[in-house]
Amino acid sequence: MSGCVGKSCALVLFVALYQGHCANDGYHEALGLFEDEIEISDDNSTTDYHIVSVTAVKFYLYLPPPYNDTLELNSTNLNLINASQPIKIIVHGVAGFENQVWIDQMVTSYHTKGDYNIIAVDWSMISTSDTFLAVSAVNSVGQVVGNFIVEVTEERTEYLSNVHLIGSGLGAQVSGAAGETVAGRNGSKVGRITGLDPTEPQSLDILDKEDAEFVDTIHTTVFLGEQSCGTVDFYVSGNDSTPICYNGSCVELMADDLYIMTIVEEDRFTGVSCLNATGVEKLCDQVNMGEFVSKNATGSYLVTKGTASTLSFEGKYMLSITLATFIWYLISDMCTPLWKLLLFVLPILGYGESPSSLLPAEPPVPGACQTLPTVDAFLSWLLDVTSNEIENIANNFDFHDVAHRDIVFILHTPNSTLKIDPQNATSIDAGKPTKLMIHGWQASGTDDVNKNLARAYHKKGDYNVIAVDWSEHSKKVYVHASSSTKDIGHVIADFVLQLVKNDKKLLDNIHLIGHSLGGHVAGFAGKRVQEKSGRKVGRITGLDVAAPMFEVPRKRRAEERLSGGDAQFVDVIHTNAGFLGVSEPIGGADFYVENGGPLQPGCFDPLNIFESFACSHLKSFEYFVDSISTKRFEALACRNSIDYHILACNNNKKVVMGEDAPRTARGTYYLETSSPLPYSKLLDNPLGLKINFPRFGRT
Repeated sequence: MSGCVGKSCALVLFVALYQGHCANDGYHEALGLFEDEIEISDDNSTTDYHIVSVTAVKFYLYLPPPYNDTLELNSTNLNLINASQPIKIIVHGVAGFENQVWIDQMVTSYHTKGDYNIIAVDWSMISTSDTFLAVSAVNSVGQVVGNFIVEVTEERTEYLSNVHLIGSGLGAQVSGAAGETVAGRNGSKVGRITGLDPTEPQSLDILDKEDAEFVDTIHTTVFLGEQSCGTVDFYVSGNDSTPICYNGSCVELMADDLYIMTIVEEDRFTGVSCLNATGVEKLCDQVNMGEFVSKNATGSYLVTKGTASTLSFEGKYMLSITLATFIWYLISDMCTPLWKLLLFVLPILGYGESPSSLLPAEPPVPGACQTLPTVDAFLSWLLDVTSNEIENIANNFDFHDVAHRDIVFILHTPNSTLKIDPQNATSIDAGKPTKLMIHGWQASGTDDVNKNLARAYHKKGDYNVIAVDWSEHSKKVYVHASSSTKDIGHVIADFVLQLVKNDKKLLDNIHLIGHSLGGHVAGFAGKRVQEKSGRKVGRITGLDVAAPMFEVPRKRRAEERLSGGDAQFVDVIHTNAGFLGVSEPIGGADFYVENGGPLQPGCFDPLNIFESFACSHLKSFEYFVDSISTKRFEALACRNSIDYHILACNNNKKVVMGEDAPRTARGTYYLETSSPLPYSKLLDNPLGLKINFPRFGRT
C-alpha cells in the first residue's frame, strides 16, 4: 500500500485517532474477533508494534430516536445489526473515547438523515495512555476492527459494500488497517473509507486507496497535492492554495466538523480540480466534498473560501475555531487580566490595536482570583477524600436498597400540603397532569423551591403537584446518597403505578422533574415503570443532572443513570456542566444555558469557587420554575457551543426551554439568559461579543 498522511483517511466506521499515515505492503494475518490478543510485527518497519488485548477495543451500537441509547456489542448480540443496511462505524483517536460530543453529533446527523447502523469503536484504554503506544498499536487495533466487520457481515461479501469507515487523525490509519484486514480475509473490500485529516507518524504507512472500494480524504492542514492517499483527496484552504492558518498555527480537527455538515447538506462544500481555483473555477472539474461525494471522483480537489463561502473562514468564525482553545485557557484562569485577551482578539477582528480605553484594571479584590479546579480537586472536595482515594471509590461504587418508609410523598394543593399514603394513591385524580418533584443531594421535599414550583403550576392551571422527600438519604454523605438513587426511583415507580392502577394510559400524564441526583432518581423510576407496565411515563425533566459518580470519575452506562429512553420525552437543562452537572447530552433534548456552565450569571464568588458551582447548579431549578409562567427561554438547535457563539446556528430551529419545551425536540440546544457573566461585561458593548466557556466536543 502507498501512504496517506495528514488527518483524513477512514470509512464510515468513524475512527478518530491522533497520528498515523498510510499503508505498508505487508499483510498481517488477522485473528478472530473474540480471541484474547493480537501481536503484530513488521520486519520492514522501524515501528515496534505492541500487543493489544482484544478486550481493550469495544464496539458500541447507537440506537436511533426515541431510544437515544448505546449498547455494547459482543458475540452474543451482533444480530442487532442489520448488515443489509448502511453501516457507519466511528472510531475515536488519541486521548479520545467513543461518546465524545463530536461523535454524538455525527450520530445525531446520521439518525436525522435516515436509517443507519451506527457503531462507535472505543479503544481509549490504549489511546489515552501514551501517544507512542497508540501509534504502534494502529495495525493491531485495525485488525480487531477488521475482524469485527467480517463477523458482522457473516462473511457475506455482498454486505461489505454497505460498510463505511470514517476515521479522523490516527483513526484514519486504523481504518486503513481494518480495510486491509477485511480484504485479506474475504478477498473483497469494504465499500468506503473516509479519512479526516490523517496524521503523520514517520514510520507508519497504512491508509491508501486500495483499502476500500472508494477512499476519500479531507485535509485542512496541508497544501494541495501533498500527502494524497485516497481515490479522491480534498484540500480545504483559507486562501486559494494555502492551509487554514493564523500566525503559522494551522487549524486542526476541522475535517470532521466539515464532514458532519455535509451529512445533512449534500452540496455544502464543492472542490475544484485547479490549483488556482478562484481565478479559473468555471474551467475546472467540480465535485461535492463529504458524505455525498461522487464515487466516480478521482484525484485532488481544492475547497477554498470562495467555493465554500457559507463556511466563511474569517472574522468571528476564524476567531472561534482557531483561537477557541486559547480563549478557554485564558478564561479558565480567573486571574488572567482580560486585556490580554483583548490584545490578542481585536487585531484578528480587524479593530487594530486594542484601544487603551478598553483595557480593564487588575482584579479589584486582591487575591480574589482563582483557577478553576481540576476534576480530581473538585471530587476531592465533594467526597471529602484525597485524590488517590477517588479511583477506589469509583471502583467500589454500587447501588443499595433503602427502606421504603423513608420516602415521603407530599401533595401540594393550592392552599395546603398533605402527606400521601402510597397505598392510597388512587385517591388522586390521575386524569389531571401530574408533576412529581424530586430533589437532589442535601435537599428535602419540604424546601421552598418545591413550594415555588407548586405555586407556579397552580397559577398556570389544574395540576396534581407532588413533592418526593428522600432526605433520609439525600442528607447523608454524597456516595451514600448517590448509591441510593436506584432504589428510591423504584419506590417512586411503585407509587406512580399505584396512581394509574385503573388505567395505564394515564402514564402519559406523568411528568417527573428531578434536580441533580433527583434526575437520576427520575431515570430509575422511568425505567422501572417501563419494566413493570410495558409503557413509559410521559416525560422526565432533568435539572442539571448530577455528574459525580455518574459521569466522573467514570461514565455510567445508560441503564445506570438517566437516559433518553426513560420516558416518552426526556429533556435536560445544563447549568454547571462538567462539575456538579453532567456535561454530555444524555436526554432526548439537552439545553445548555450560558454554554451549560460552569458558572451562571449572578453566581460568581471569587472567594469561593465551589459555592459558585452550587449556585449555578441550582439555577437550573430557578430557570425551570420561571419557564412555567413565561416562554422567554428560547434556544437554538446547535451542534456545539463554538458554532453557537460564532452565530453559525442563527438560522437553525428555535425551541422553548422548560415547561413548554416541545416533545418533538431532539438534539442539543443553546441559549443565554438576560444578564451577562460578570467577567464578560467588558466585551458586551465595544464589539457586541460575549466570551463564555466553550464546551468542546473532543479532547
